Amino acid sequence: MDFAVVKFTAENDAPGIVCTKWIDYQRSITLFPNVKYGCNIMVRKMVNPKKVWVECPIQILGEYERYDSAQYRLEKAEVTSNLDSDSDFVETEIQTLQEKPSRKRKPKQIILPGEAEISSDEADREAISSIEIDYPIPPSKRIMRTKNNSEANYENQRTNPNSNKEFSPMAFGRSVKGRSIRENNNDSFLQKRAVSRSSSSQYFTSNESHNIEQLRLNQKIMWEAIQNFSNFVESISNTMKTIDSKLDKVLSNQNGQESHGEANLLKCKDDAFAVLMSLPASDTVSFELLEKKLNEVSFRSLLSKHVFHCDGTDIGTFASNLLRKLMTDELANEYSLSGKASAANLCKPRFDKTCTYKFVFDRCVKKVNSIQEKEIRKVVSDWLSQAKHRKYKRNNGHLESWSNQ
Repeated sequence: MDFAVVKFTAENDAPGIVCTKWIDYQRSITLFPNVKYGCNIMVRKMVNPKKVWVECPIQILGEYERYDSAQYRLEKAEVTSNLDSDSDFVETEIQTLQEKPSRKRKPKQIILPGEAEISSDEADREAISSIEIDYPIPPSKRIMRTKNNSEANYENQRTNPNSNKEFSPMAFGRSVKGRSIRENNNDSFLQKRAVSRSSSSQYFTSNESHNIEQLRLNQKIMWEAIQNFSNFVESISNTMKTIDSKLDKVLSNQNGQESHGEANLLKCKDDAFAVLMSLPASDTVSFELLEKKLNEVSFRSLLSKHVFHCDGTDIGTFASNLLRKLMTDELANEYSLSGKASAANLCKPRFDKTCTYKFVFDRCVKKVNSIQEKEIRKVVSDWLSQAKHRKYKRNNGHLESWSNQ
C-alpha cells in the first residue's frame, strides 16, 4: 500500500492523505513537509522524506494502493473514522456535503444620508429607464407636410384621373389678387437688397482700394523674384558649361597621358624582351645595354625569371652557369674582377663595379645565405681569368672535329 488516509491527533484538523513511506515503523508518527503549497503533488510523486520535515502524531484510518482511492475515501473520513462501513447514514452525510451550495456574500447597499430607500422594483425601473437607445432623428414638420401633400395628390390623381377643377370667378379673383401681392413683396425685397448692396459697396470702397494696391505690390515683388531666379539659373547653367569644358580637357589630357604611358610601357617591355633575347652579351654594345636595363627593378625581376633554371651542386658551379647565361667567353676575356690582368700587367675594365656583378652577387646570396663575399669574388675572378682558356679549347675542338671530317 502506497497511500494512507490519516487523522492528525495532535491537531483539530481534517483528515489527510500521506505516503506510507513517510510513516514510521510504529505507525503512529509521520513526517510531513513543512511547506505551504505543493503537498498533494509531493504525495502523488511519493517523494522520499527529509530530516527537516515535521513529525506529526497520526491515526491511520485506511491504506490504499492508488491515490484516487484514497481521495475518494477522504470524503468519507470527514464523517466517520470507520472507512470500511457502508451505512446509509454515512452516504447521506457525504451526499449532503457534496450537494450543499456554496455561500456567496451578498453585496451591501450603501445609502447616503438624505437619500430615501428605494425598493427593488423601483431600482429595476430606474435601471431600465437609464439605458440610452439611439433612435433615428425624426423628420422635420416641413418635410412631413410636403410628403403628406404629395401622397394626397397622388391618391387623388390615382382615384380620379379624369377629374378637372371647375372654373369659378371668385377663385380666379383670389388667385390673381394673391399673385399681385406676391409680386409686390418680391419687388420690395429686391429693392431692399439693392440698397443694402449699394451701401455695403460704399462702405468697403476704401478697403478694396487698399487691397488692390497691396495686390499690385505683391505682384511686383513676385515678378522681381522670378527675374532674380531666372538670372540665378542662367548663371548656374553657364558655370556648369564651363565646368564641363574643363572636365573634357582634363579627361582628354589624362587619356593622352595614359595612352602615352601605355606606349612607353609597351616600348620598355619590348626593349626588355629584346635584351633578354640577345643574351648572352657577346660585344660591348649589348653589354652596355644590359647594364642600362639592370638599373630598372622590373627588368631585374624579368631577368631573375629568365635565369631561374640555372643551378649547380655548389656555389662555384651556380655562379659559372649564371655568368655563362649573361655573357660569352669572348666578352669575359676583356674584363677582370679588379681591373688588372695577372699576365703582362694589362689594365682591363673592372667587373666588380658593374650591375651584372651585383646581380650575380645577389643571386648567390639568395642561393646560399651563409656565403661570404670573398668566396663569390674568387669564383667570379676564376671564371673571368679562365675565359681565354675556354675560348682556346673550344676553337681547337672545332678544328679537330673539322679535320676528322
